[in-house]
Amino acid sequence: MLIRKLSPKHAVFIAVGALAIAPLVVACGSKDPPPNNPNMAGGGQCPPNAAPGYPGCPPGGGAAMPPGGGTVPPPATGPATAPPPATAPPTAPPATAPALAGDATDLAIKAAAAQWAPGMQPEGARANVQVVEGKDNSISMTLQGGKCYAIIALGATGGVMGVDLQVMLPLITAPAASDTSAMGVAVAGKGANAICPLTPLPIPYTVRVIARKGSGTVGVQLYSQIK
Repeated sequence: MLIRKLSPKHAVFIAVGALAIAPLVVACGSKDPPPNNPNMAGGGQCPPNAAPGYPGCPPGGGAAMPPGGGTVPPPATGPATAPPPATAPPTAPPATAPALAGDATDLAIKAAAAQWAPGMQPEGARANVQVVEGKDNSISMTLQGGKCYAIIALGATGGVMGVDLQVMLPLITAPAASDTSAMGVAVAGKGANAICPLTPLPIPYTVRVIARKGSGTVGVQLYSQIK
C-alpha cells in the first residue's frame, strides 16, 4: 500500500481541524459532576435567587443564602403567643397587734411598787425564779451609781407564800438590803431604804430568793429612779 505524501498545505488544515474538535470531545466525554459552589443553595446545585424551573432547584426557585453559608431556616408558622400577664406580688399580711401587757404577777408587782417604791420605774425584764420550799435560788442584777433601786419579789401567784429576799454585794456576806414576807411579796429597798450604790461603775448584785413556805415560781422585778 502506497502512502501519499502530504503537502505542507494539507498538514496545516488537518491540525486546525483537530484542535477545533478536541474541546467538544472532552466536554461530551466528561461524566464528573460540576464542582459544588459554596455560594449556591441546595448543596451547590441551585444558585441563590434562581428563577423557578432552574435545573437543580426546588419549585419556586433558589433561596437566598444566609451570611456565613448554611441553609435558611423555615419561616415560623402559627400566631405569635402573647406573654402571660404580669401578676402583682402577694400582699403582706397585716401586722399582728401586740398582746395586752401584764399578767397576774405583773399586776401584783405593780401594786406593790406603787406602795413600797413610789416614783420608781421598772428597769429591764422580770425574772422568773424557780424555788423549792426550804431552799433558795439566786440571780444577778446590775446596779450602778447615780440611781436608787428597789427589788420586788412576788410568789403569791406561783404557790410560794413565804418569801425571803436578800440583795448581796460581791464578796460581802451581809446583805445590802433584805426583806421577809409571810404574804408572798418581799421588797428589798423600801421607800427611804432604797439601794443607792456609791460607785459610778455598774456592779452585779446577787439577788437571793428563799422559799419559806410553798414551792413554785417567784417573779423578781428591778425598779429604779435617778437620785
